[in-house]
Amino acid sequence: MNQVTTNKSNTITEIAKSLSQFQSECPVLQKGSQGYGYKYADLPSIVQTINPILKKCGLCFTQLTGGTQDEVSVTTTQLTGGTQDEVSVTTILIHSKSGEYFETTISSSLKANTGKMSAIQATGSIITYLRRYSIASILGIVTDEDIDRHVQKPSINALLDEVRKCKTKEELKSVWDTYEDYHTVKEFVDLVTQKNQSFGNSAK
Repeated sequence: MNQVTTNKSNTITEIAKSLSQFQSECPVLQKGSQGYGYKYADLPSIVQTINPILKKCGLCFTQLTGGTQDEVSVTTTQLTGGTQDEVSVTTILIHSKSGEYFETTISSSLKANTGKMSAIQATGSIITYLRRYSIASILGIVTDEDIDRHVQKPSINALLDEVRKCKTKEELKSVWDTYEDYHTVKEFVDLVTQKNQSFGNSAK
């Protein structure tokens, strides 16, 4: 994620009490969906679990994904060799009686997360991730394995398999650019170099 901003109402006395009650009653969320070498609690299962508890505690939330205020937006910035798209999501937690609220906006770049997806698929994937991440963050809830494709590194074996599957130099470059943290790992660099030579052009 590139940026996180927060805001709150002038008073938070009532929402703080209700949030404390919610946190004491909300269970650890179980992972169920399969990702790239990991499992995680998906958005529908999170919402299904928290909604009854939120109602009991006098809380509700909204995640704005459009409208004139453009709380979820896609912006394009010109970069060397292409463009960089950013997606942002605003989540608002509201105390139903007092109107007190907590608000957070988080954004993420699409540049390193498109992979083989189309722009629309990548945007949808990032928005879903941001919605899931931000609601868990604003409520202070945890899953039994708090990991995600955006924050956890894949295993070296899984990454090497991804390199081997590359059929074009563009796919290889995408893998190389996405996993900058592995640029000092000899196995990764050697395999990328070898694969790159088979395409006759540098992926770096």
